[in-house]
Amino acid sequence: LDELADLTHQRLLELDSEHPDAVLPQAFAFIVARTEQAKGTAWLHAATNKALAEELNTVLPDRADTSSEGRRFNEYKFAPFWRWMSLLGIAVDLPGDGVHPYVAPRLARELANSDLPRGEQISIGQVLEVIAKRMPYLDGGALYNSAAEKLGMPSQGRALSPILSTALRDLDEEGALALGARADAAGLVNLADDRLSRIKAVQFVTLAQERTDG
Repeated sequence: LDELADLTHQRLLELDSEHPDAVLPQAFAFIVARTEQAKGTAWLHAATNKALAEELNTVLPDRADTSSEGRRFNEYKFAPFWRWMSLLGIAVDLPGDGVHPYVAPRLARELANSDLPRGEQISIGQVLEVIAKRMPYLDGGALYNSAAEKLGMPSQGRALSPILSTALRDLDEEGALALGARADAAGLVNLADDRLSRIKAVQFVTLAQERTDG
């Protein structure tokens, strides 16, 4: 199942932007950017599928061969959409709250399968570049940047998005990686506000020696 998820993830990211299936990572990028704009996911759980689909269609790239009045996403696509996101390791079904964007499992696999060195400190900037390339629906990635631009968000946020920040903090707690910073650190990157977390900003990341496949 993990191998299927890896292949599916790779295939979706290789599709032309107008391909019907390309709407999946594009829609997820919108959710990540919109969550950053709202500073949390309350908006997502409060929105109806119909309202969310309407908002999505205002930011998704156009497709020449649309079959439903130019719309690329409708309210009936959310059930299969979230199933695919769960398979990819970027969503989880929370009891009582429903499906929630959660990218830690996929992030662990992508970092483990990258060329980043293990067991040594790597600048957070270098790690974010890899994440943006391998998971372009997250901060700094092409899909995220496109969604953020259409939402009218500034090109440089004050901190990483809540979704990426949560994933990094959770992987730190699980031992898949270690987030660190020095008192006189230059190049610090702030994480999204979380009063329950001891980690507020990051300068470097140390990936665990053993591969963590999520």
